[in-house]
Amino acid sequence: MKVFISLPMANRNYEKQKSVREWISVHVQSKYESAEILNSFIEDDPPEGIENDGIGVWYLGKSIEILAQAHLAVFVPDWREARGCRIEHIVASAYGIPILEIPIA
Repeated sequence: MKVFISLPMANRNYEKQKSVREWISVHVQSKYESAEILNSFIEDDPPEGIENDGIGVWYLGKSIEILAQAHLAVFVPDWREARGCRIEHIVASAYGIPILEIPIA
């Protein structure tokens, strides 16, 4: 089972979010032995010519490409505060990808 983890990234500490993602990965793998966590951290830079809000759209597009592979989408409680996470949630719902919301310890 391929698992997509949605995390708010805008204006967040990258290293902290990486550790939160690791905690979620361990939690999900303890519940689902067959879980394969998809790498949803996009470390590439947008191509030349994409500026301002277009940068966020570019990252979101890459994220949705990864979400398309998922059998399960996992969201943390503050997903509603992040525009990209809200859109990922809408996409997962619209395309029948099961959604799991987990609390952060």
